[in-house]
Amino acid sequence: GDVVTVVQACRWAGVSRRSYYYRPTKAKPRVNEHLAARVKRVITDLPYAGYRTVAWLLGEN
Repeated sequence: GDVVTVVQACRWAGVSRRSYYYRPTKAKPRVNEHLAARVKRVITDLPYAGYRTVAWLLGEN
């Protein structure tokens, strides 16, 4: 076949070259250390509690 440049292919598809070269980046998850410590404390005290109960106990509902 014939050689098609990126510019031509993008024009034919109606896509900008910037969109063609775009590579998404994953952001690192941000953890609230204070809240995480509180959750861990509740879970160790009440291992049978579900996430709704833990949220209710912490007042984070």
